[in-house]
Amino acid sequence: HVEAAFTLQLHANQLTWSTRMLHADLQFPTQQEWQRKELLYAQIIDLLDKSKLWEYAIPLCKELSELYEERIYDFNKLSDILRRQAAYYQKILTEFRPEPEYYMVGFYGLSFPLFVRNKQFIYRGLDYEKIQDFTGRLLKEFPGAVLSTAVSPPEEELREQEQQSIQCRLVRPKQEAGVYMGPEVPDKIRAFYSVNKVSSFLYDRPFHRGTPDPTNEAKTLWIERSALTCASQFPGILKWFEVVSTEVTMVIPAQFACETVQQKNADLGRCLREYSSERTRDLRPFTMILSGTIDAAVNGGINKYREAFFCPEFEATDPGEANSVESLAGLITELARLLDEALELHGELAPEPMMP
Repeated sequence: HVEAAFTLQLHANQLTWSTRMLHADLQFPTQQEWQRKELLYAQIIDLLDKSKLWEYAIPLCKELSELYEERIYDFNKLSDILRRQAAYYQKILTEFRPEPEYYMVGFYGLSFPLFVRNKQFIYRGLDYEKIQDFTGRLLKEFPGAVLSTAVSPPEEELREQEQQSIQCRLVRPKQEAGVYMGPEVPDKIRAFYSVNKVSSFLYDRPFHRGTPDPTNEAKTLWIERSALTCASQFPGILKWFEVVSTEVTMVIPAQFACETVQQKNADLGRCLREYSSERTRDLRPFTMILSGTIDAAVNGGINKYREAFFCPEFEATDPGEANSVESLAGLITELARLLDEALELHGELAPEPMMP
């Protein structure tokens, strides 16, 4: 539905709101140009509604309402389209929409067809589709290919082989510059723009520089971050677009710690807003986020950052990271404040058996 809507939009963009007569074709009768554009808009809006992409349908509703109000004076149609537009605004704020996953897929090997050979693409996954289902679907399309794993030969070698190799990695969308996301923007709208109207994606590869400390990995954990830019924005006329540029940067350990704490703060802030306004919703996600932050069983949490970065030895060996350490201190202070509020709210909402 999504791709059909954007493809029809290409047709509609060729037309104007004029009274010029157009010939009949397989789908449309003989009619004026504005009438055909109106029919196309109705189809596109229906498809976008089915896809739950109301943000894209609203501008089309506005164009139609202008047509009905100022040019053809059809107030019945005007009232219908305005009601529909109002319903879309309501749906944006109330309806649940699954967030799609995005995957970077590389097709390596000389026996691939030319249009994919030794190229990388970003794919938009189907609703609720996880990476195992996605790779299974991909391998059905290319039955002669094997899935490249972490221990496969490097990309340069794979490109020169006859054997078809497919590399698949989960990537995260990077919000486009210019999309305003102030503190008052509702979470539903924020979530939509985090995975839609996007054309840049990030892929992180963690590695240790120097000798890792077995008791505290945070000290030497660097991130090689690849920023992939696509030929077109998602969603669009296809479920996949070619990667046209890749930029690799290094993220220092203290900066990565800042990003991790910043994400925890964002998650806690979202929970506070959601559970303050909707006190009857399922408490389990809130409980998981709280316990995972306070008692981090996997990597030791905030205590490991304190040991790694807030000590004289670190300041002496890495003076260039002073700004990141200062930011980290501020973020941890903010985390403490949010945890305080979150624990209080959770205490009010938790049933008796969960109190301990």
